[in-house]
Amino acid sequence: RIVYDSSGRIQLDMASEEILLETAVQPKYIHNGGDIAFGSDGLLYVTLGDGSTSKLRNDQGLPFQQALDVLFGKIVRLTPEGDIPDDNPYTPANGYDQAVFCGKSGGFSGSSKKPCAEIYSAGLRNPFRFAFDPENTAEDGEPRFFINDVGKSTFERILQGKRGANYGYPDVTGPCGDDCRDSGFEPAQHWYEHDSERGACISDGAFVPSNIGWPESFQGAYLYGEYQLGGIHRIAKNSAGCPECKTPTSDYEDTRVEFSDATATVSMAFGPYLGAPSKALYYLTRGAGPGSNEGGRPKGLVRISYLGTPQSNQRPVASISTDVTIGFNPLTVRFDGSESSDPDGEDGTLAFAWDLNGDGEIDLTSSSGQFVYNKPGTYDATLTVTDSLGATDKMSISIVVDDSPPKPIIESPSIAKFSVGDSIRLVGSATDAEDGALPETSLTWEIRENHGDHYHVVMGPKQGNDIEFILPGPVGYEAIASSYLEAVLTATDDRGLSSSAVKVIRPRILKMKLDSSPSGLDMMVYGQLVKTPTTIAAWENQVISVEAINDASGQYHFEQWSDGDSEPVHTVTASQLMPSHTMAYFGTSMDSTTSTSVADTELNASTGPSTANFKLLDFRVTIDLSTPETDSKRKLYSKYPIYGHLNKRLEDIVADWMRNVMRAFVKDSGMPFARPTNINLVRHWKKGHDDGTKYDVVYGGNVEFKIRKEGQILPSAAVVQEFQNEVLRTINLETYLVEEFPDAKILAVVTEPYEFAASSQGGTNNIMWVIIGICSAVVCIAAAIGFVVVRRAKLRSKAVKCEDSSPTAGNPDLTTRGDSTDDGDRSSTSEELSQQCQIP
Repeated sequence: RIVYDSSGRIQLDMASEEILLETAVQPKYIHNGGDIAFGSDGLLYVTLGDGSTSKLRNDQGLPFQQALDVLFGKIVRLTPEGDIPDDNPYTPANGYDQAVFCGKSGGFSGSSKKPCAEIYSAGLRNPFRFAFDPENTAEDGEPRFFINDVGKSTFERILQGKRGANYGYPDVTGPCGDDCRDSGFEPAQHWYEHDSERGACISDGAFVPSNIGWPESFQGAYLYGEYQLGGIHRIAKNSAGCPECKTPTSDYEDTRVEFSDATATVSMAFGPYLGAPSKALYYLTRGAGPGSNEGGRPKGLVRISYLGTPQSNQRPVASISTDVTIGFNPLTVRFDGSESSDPDGEDGTLAFAWDLNGDGEIDLTSSSGQFVYNKPGTYDATLTVTDSLGATDKMSISIVVDDSPPKPIIESPSIAKFSVGDSIRLVGSATDAEDGALPETSLTWEIRENHGDHYHVVMGPKQGNDIEFILPGPVGYEAIASSYLEAVLTATDDRGLSSSAVKVIRPRILKMKLDSSPSGLDMMVYGQLVKTPTTIAAWENQVISVEAINDASGQYHFEQWSDGDSEPVHTVTASQLMPSHTMAYFGTSMDSTTSTSVADTELNASTGPSTANFKLLDFRVTIDLSTPETDSKRKLYSKYPIYGHLNKRLEDIVADWMRNVMRAFVKDSGMPFARPTNINLVRHWKKGHDDGTKYDVVYGGNVEFKIRKEGQILPSAAVVQEFQNEVLRTINLETYLVEEFPDAKILAVVTEPYEFAASSQGGTNNIMWVIIGICSAVVCIAAAIGFVVVRRAKLRSKAVKCEDSSPTAGNPDLTTRGDSTDDGDRSSTSEELSQQCQIP
């Protein structure tokens, strides 16, 4: 609350602070929005940025900017008391019975079924400023206001505030075409494209009031500031526009006004000047204070007034300078108005009239002079200058007599260096020459981050003393290595005079190298795109957000960070114990027809292909057909029916079993992997033994993974191979084989490592071995199917024993690939058998 003290000076009543609405903590430090104003309906409107949440969705899949259960990217409306107006669009009075006050519950409602009742409109990116039309209402009777929504990479938008509107971001970023309108999004009133090199950034805005003495071309116009490109622009209705055409054009003519090419404007408004009805435009720039210049452009708080055309008489401009403004009785002050000027070039004809003590009497009529103040008090000294045709201008300055500002002293913090998260206590005192020791209620504290040529207030102003504060991380990336914090204690006496003491606290600066494998790829750091390798500065214990960006050419996709994190957006805490650098690993992009063998990664990026095939490790299945005790069972399990049955069915059985078990493993992994949709087995080799007791087969092949819903990602080859390992470690074919062999049951599952000898040709196949034993239920109490799973093993060179190369020789266990037959009978050629070696 703002109050006036006994001397008529404005004071902030810090104890009156009341929090009306609170959002969730923003994911990033940008896109704050943050404008606030009362509309002509007497209600309070606030703009809220999206916090750079364009990738986040609610439980219905809507982006946070459009989701009604989240306050990011919205205009909200409250009563002056901080309550919800009944005619807000998403209230119980309008049929939303489950609506909640999200500003009292952390910025979220918790469910898409429960809209935030304070929302007035949605679908915004960074509504940095808005402006109300002081004289007109909208067609629906609501206040008329324009929203300056800062764009992303192509367009800036000016939107008209509408009750219940959805402006469509991130789906819509510029003009609204047919698809946009069909989706129910509210189109922009005006938009403009970015400069190809410098971008663009719409900032502040204001409607030009009527009858303020400005030219006709400004009547009913809207002004906006362009932060990046510079200049203040005027837009006015243009009948040549066609916003609903296939290629939309704006209804507004956009003209850069001649009176200002200011850059970095952040706020503008029309205010009083020279008495009603005259008004001037006031704008504020980010950066240096009043009186500073940049390329001839004034910075700070700047006033633009209309003085008339060159053909008409223009108002003069008054200017005052003094040698002192505060002192003790008697106080002699020297005044100088010689810098006053006349735009018509008649400076020498100006008349000067000084009222130096506020009594309405003229005390001095020359351009300069002095005045003696003999009584304590605060006086407004006013200079009026008049040109030869009677046009006037005024300027005032305050003179304080018999008073001096208090002297504050900071006692704590006493530290010179800090780390993010350190706790400090703000303790100080102040004395005044007239009043002695001042009470703690006269003290206010601020924590500022000095940031290049400006500062950000990160705490306060907060009234009182002995205040605990946790030191934050830096506000932004610019000049982070040279930024520092200031604790500012301001003491104010009962006559409104104040002074400040400052304690500088510098962060411990660390440097961290960011790289990628391969190097030369993009990363997003502090909201800026950089090429790897790069070195960034950080404050100790600062949490840094870095994002791996997939290669635009599609050649590489992100897989994981060096600490194992598989999410592209990664946070790192800067500390003395952290690794010397952080790596992002990228894999070669896959397509749906090729396999990959990247074995040292964990994840592919979700922005990669939607389908991928992965090569399976070769594995061997050996079915032991134990000899039944009876002739009837022997006949049932004679080699010919069994071999024929296995030839037709075993491949499908194993593929089906592997797919289902692998899907279960993928689901249980806790990661958003796509599911395996198909396993295609390729039979490299099979053999049915003559005695009818064993059937051998070696399979290879591939498995297909396919993304079927948003949020899923493709696993890497290494992950797929680990899934296959897990499948083979937990073999259980009972549900499949019981149907195929009703008299057989599974006896046990045995897993053990197995090493292979190399073939005489130096073969290097890595093979999974699965041994399945089948016996009759008459012979076995339980199962007689056993499995042995042997993990991938390195092949060792051994002396191998090759048998006679005749067709009847030996019982070779391993042959080369591609040596398959159609049934259980196998008659090998001598060439084939020359490559068959017995496993020791």
